[in-house]
Amino acid sequence: MSLFVLKGLAETARYRLQMLVAFSCVICLISMIFLTVVDVLGRYVVNTPVPGAVEVTEILLAAAVFIGLLAASLDGAHIAVSVFTSNLSGSSKNAIRFVTSIISASILLIIAWQIIKVGHRIKYYSGTTPTLEIPLAPIAYGTAILCLLASLVTFPCSLDYRSQNDD
Repeated sequence: MSLFVLKGLAETARYRLQMLVAFSCVICLISMIFLTVVDVLGRYVVNTPVPGAVEVTEILLAAAVFIGLLAASLDGAHIAVSVFTSNLSGSSKNAIRFVTSIISASILLIIAWQIIKVGHRIKYYSGTTPTLEIPLAPIAYGTAILCLLASLVTFPCSLDYRSQNDD
């Protein structure tokens, strides 16, 4: 296989992953909206709130945040302020982007590691949500995996910056 075919396959896989991640995030957000509307209507119209709605909304929010983090990493859409770098040459900008991508990937790895440690503590004391008794350790591990994936996606971006030359 030629290099161009492999690059095309990688781009197709990346695009499909981006669509899957975006779709997952949309499902989380729509579910949160639907659950909140039903809970509010139930609470104020028929005086019967949805049991555990707050817990499920919190879990969906955590999922949406960490799926969104992965989506931002896949798209290379993290917020960047270029006040200090706007007047630099292309190679200097790429060097700064390279370093910041490495730092970002490292920080995401540290965050994933810390979430795994928290997940182990939660698993040790069998932590669950109060009303529905949903186990919290799998949620912590899931968010750690999403954070780890974001780190793994961010690291190759740094290699792209290193190989670019905009001068």
